[in-house]
Order: sequence, then C-alpha cells, then structure tokens
Amino acid sequence: MRKLFLLLLGLSICAPAWCQGIVEVLERSQSVRLAAMSFVPTEDPRAAVVRGSFEQLAHRFASDRDIDIRVISGSVLAECFAGRTIVANELLAEVPEPVRLFLLAHEIGHVVLGHWKQFEQLYVQYIPGEVEQQHTDAVAGELGRAASHLSHEQELAADEFAMHTVRALGYRFEDVMGAFTQFGMQMETATHPGTRTRIAHLRAID
Repeated sequence: MRKLFLLLLGLSICAPAWCQGIVEVLERSQSVRLAAMSFVPTEDPRAAVVRGSFEQLAHRFASDRDIDIRVISGSVLAECFAGRTIVANELLAEVPEPVRLFLLAHEIGHVVLGHWKQFEQLYVQYIPGEVEQQHTDAVAGELGRAASHLSHEQELAADEFAMHTVRALGYRFEDVMGAFTQFGMQMETATHPGTRTRIAHLRAID
C-alpha cells in the first residue's frame, strides 16, 4: 500500500476552514489518487485476464467482502485503496499465472486482514480531533515512523496471506518467485521491506 507519505503530505495542506477528522482526510486522499488513474476498458483482452484471476481468488477467499477490482495502465503495478478497491496493471496479464495470482492475492490480503482500518486507527491515535496543520506538523515525524513500521508489518503479512492462498491452489514458492524478481529487485522504502527481506520471510515460513 504505497500511500504513507502522500497521506502525510495531504495533512499538511489541509485548510482549517474545511478540515474534518483524520479518517475523512485519509479517505479523500485515497479517492483523489484513485480518480487520477488511467483505467483500462473492461472489454480489453488483458483486462479480462486480470479480472478472471481476481474473480477466481475473490470467489475462493474473499467472497463475503465487498472488494472492487479496476484494471489500470501506468506505473502502479498493484495497490489496494482504502481497504476495498484493488487496482491492478494490465501488464499482469502477461506474467505467468501463479505470479499474477500471488500479486492479486497480496492485495486481497490487505483487505481481508483489515490493514486500512489499522492505518486509520494509528492516525486517529496521533490526530484524534480535527486535522489542523499545527498539530499534524508536531506529530509528523513520530507518526511517519510508526506508520512506516506498521506498513512493513502489513506487507509481510500480505505476502504470507498470498503465499498460503497460492499454495491452496497447488503452486509452490518457486512458482511465484517472479512476483519479487520479474519487475526488478527493490531496496527497502518507507512503506515496503526490500525484496531480499520479503523473500527471506517467506522462505522462513515455507
């Protein structure tokens, strides 16, 4: 969920005249980002492949949840918005099926495991009332560190969920390695553990 510092930035530019509580601000930030994306028509062949894989997973593991899937073009590979909308790049149609299933299951994992609600609760801890720049500036550093730590934990948990999911479909770890390597090895960021850490974590639970 690549949202952490975009959300923090959104807090600093919120005008007191129309500011609301932090949950409303976070939801608005996600809605603005989602609306700015380029969506691929449903009838596009690649969109159909991605949607087919998603529906296979949603029916099996998340049928009791309201999860929306939108296929996009652009630089984002896959992401979960506000705990209910998953965006997946049309390029996922071109990767091996187990890799595509793992990446989609990872995003479904964020929904099933309640990660967005955890983020909201964390932000409310630091910003319990109306969002005011004076307050958000004062807690931004500490909140950023706490949110980064939580995000890392959530990414590893979503990886575990995805691994258990694809195993139930008959795939092995070796089948999904491309989810970590096909798009290039990544260094650790504020929101995500590095590729080597993620691979080591999954091997440890294998």
